[in-house]
Amino acid sequence: MCNTFGNHVVKKLLQFLPPFKCALFITIVSEEICQVARARHGCSVLQRCIDCAEGQVWEQLLIQIVSHSLELVIDPFANYAIQYFISNQWNETNEDQLNSQVNNSQNARALRLQYANLVKLQLYRIIRNNIIDLSLQKFSSNVIEKIFTVADSNICIEFIETLLQSNRLCELALSPFGNYVVQVSLNTAAKISPQQHLRMSQQLSQCSQLLQKTVFGRKILGKMNLRSENI
Repeated sequence: MCNTFGNHVVKKLLQFLPPFKCALFITIVSEEICQVARARHGCSVLQRCIDCAEGQVWEQLLIQIVSHSLELVIDPFANYAIQYFISNQWNETNEDQLNSQVNNSQNARALRLQYANLVKLQLYRIIRNNIIDLSLQKFSSNVIEKIFTVADSNICIEFIETLLQSNRLCELALSPFGNYVVQVSLNTAAKISPQQHLRMSQQLSQCSQLLQKTVFGRKILGKMNLRSENI
């Protein structure tokens, strides 16, 4: 399934076979999650599995993704699978197959959404607890940026607070990858948490002269001047 041609076969099988017949493929993906997710073509197979798996097979797949999340977010290909998972809202489009096979589709949808959100919270907690190291790396910094764009306000506020408590904002702001996390967190704080935006700006002002020397540093300085009407 990680082969250039074989992955197309697997994805077609996942698309057209009934869920109970796909369970074997998805179980294999789950058991070999790192090997599959880190492969250029395996990553797309994993995304398809996230969409079409059901029941305990689906739950186990999500657990495996979270269990190996620190390995996956730093990988050039696997990080896209993580981003796909956190961006997925489990809407009616990708649940049609599930809902057509249960008597109470509304309840099935609600349970699926509830479980996915619980798993996402676990994933967010792991990433938040490692936010500095992950922000300094290319692919995992992309995942953190994605979280700021799709997570709800409370999650974003927790992430920003962790950044503030680290007292390493200047280090991130001067990093070729961490600066993007600083930029998106400043933008987010300006919209939803003015006091956090002010605190971030105060910390970053300590390295303002160094920020003036880089293009991304000057962008950060500009975002430090953003102010919500609520400030």
